[in-house]
Amino acid sequence: MRDHAHLLTRARAALETPGDLDAEEVGHLIEDLACAEDHMRKHGAPWPVKIHIAQISHRHGGDVYVALTRKALAAQVAAFCRDYWCEIHDHRDPKTLPAEAVASIYFDAHPEDRCSTMSVTCPAEDEAAVTTV
Repeated sequence: MRDHAHLLTRARAALETPGDLDAEEVGHLIEDLACAEDHMRKHGAPWPVKIHIAQISHRHGGDVYVALTRKALAAQVAAFCRDYWCEIHDHRDPKTLPAEAVASIYFDAHPEDRCSTMSVTCPAEDEAAVTTV
């Protein structure tokens, strides 16, 4: 991941100040970018990806939400809670509360609905191939 970030930094710098690179340096950067593109097409992300998962159990069954960040997951869970806010008989307007507060209040007050969360790291595709063989 560090190499990929370094390549992106080099590319951004070349776009910001194109006069700083001579033709040979531009050629090397283009080659490196082409190699990275080719690798991504063939193998996907060369680093592990952490995902955040929430499972909400309710009287109609259950819902599962997945996001790449904890904040995005909290927003999804809060949207569920806001949709059913009337079931907890809380006088506050859930639209004015932060996402994590909405979820905490809702699941603490609801007699049946429950939410569990977890984070899982999905290995890079290369690693997955090695670990599943």
